[in-house]
Amino acid sequence: LELDKMYKLKTGYLRGVDNPEEIQDGLLVLQVQILAVTGIDFESPENDPEITPQGRQRTRWIIKDFSKIFDKVGPSQKISSQEFDSDGQWFIDVYPRGYRTDENPVEVAKKDGPQAISVYLHSGRMQVELADTMKQSFKFGIKKANKLSKEVYLALGEDPEDDVWFPPGSSCIATFNQFRKCFGKQVFMSVEQLKGGRIDNAAKEILKRAGVKAPSDQDIKEELLAGNYSKGGVITLILDMSVTDEEQGMVQHMLHAIANFGCPYLDKCQETFLSFSLPETFGGAKGPPAPCFLCGRIFSAEMLQSGKFSRFPQFGYEVGREFIMDILMREEEDELYHLMASLDPSKVLAAANNRLQDRVTDIRKSLVQDGKTTDESDKPPDELEGMKRKNAEKELSLQERFTAELKRLRENLEDATFAKPT
Repeated sequence: LELDKMYKLKTGYLRGVDNPEEIQDGLLVLQVQILAVTGIDFESPENDPEITPQGRQRTRWIIKDFSKIFDKVGPSQKISSQEFDSDGQWFIDVYPRGYRTDENPVEVAKKDGPQAISVYLHSGRMQVELADTMKQSFKFGIKKANKLSKEVYLALGEDPEDDVWFPPGSSCIATFNQFRKCFGKQVFMSVEQLKGGRIDNAAKEILKRAGVKAPSDQDIKEELLAGNYSKGGVITLILDMSVTDEEQGMVQHMLHAIANFGCPYLDKCQETFLSFSLPETFGGAKGPPAPCFLCGRIFSAEMLQSGKFSRFPQFGYEVGREFIMDILMREEEDELYHLMASLDPSKVLAAANNRLQDRVTDIRKSLVQDGKTTDESDKPPDELEGMKRKNAEKELSLQERFTAELKRLRENLEDATFAKPT
């Protein structure tokens, strides 16, 4: 309750006060309604790990025993989810019997029934206390628990791959702040659409004109509802919210490096000091001018090309003509070179080959001592039998794993060492 409104005689929040100077001695009456429902199990909303192709974060809230909830709550009474993060902190309010839908009979009639379900998105407590202002684009939907055939959805103009049905007019664009905390749909959908399905006579007529066989009544009833409605039923409420990615960085182009401020360094390459205004054949700079992504100075694009050791040479402009490794690891230069030498695949494989040859020699000696021939040690695994074949296949498998692990270590070192501007 805002104090500036409470301590005003005209608002009438404080009772028993006639003199404005005695407003703080008034009586404030608070009325609290508590909805107590037993035997209901709620789950926390969960976000999908991937962003939808439309750039939205999808949140799913499973509501079990919806028919029991509908029987136990009254009009304008709600159930609320736990708080969740989706480009902000939110929770969802669901009014199974609608929120003041008797005041909007026209919209309720459009949903084929007097019992409309209301759904609202509410700012979290911390978000309200911090007075965050957020403009959000979102929409509500219902998960298709038992999807119909692709032909049906194509005929109705819906995406056959999407497992969510968004009722008409379910999209919202709203600005949330400390005063406007809640937005949504007073008439989201009707309870009859959950009980009997949302494929009405008009939709069946569209399917008939498209030459698509209409689904059975039982399939229509089970599309949006998991289980039997008379025994409870489970629905999954979907919230699709557009997300905003915040990118923070530093721009190193100073005002004096802009042409409008008379920069003296824009007409020459800062490496060769050749003019960009002259062609290369007449002694000018080679290549067009380009800024270095690190220092912001202007160089010839030919001078800024990244080295051959870069994983992404086509993006270029690392630090002039040098590797970023040479700048960041100048003190550890010797250690780095030793590390690179120790990870050289040719040297490591040569050492491994020597160890394998020594091992084969030992095996041959042991076979000679046992009075056996040594011809089988030179045979490939496919020509061996029994335990000898298993041992040879195991050895080859170890060699392949060793080579793959060596490749992975080398790539990790490159990722951690070389610059990859994207």
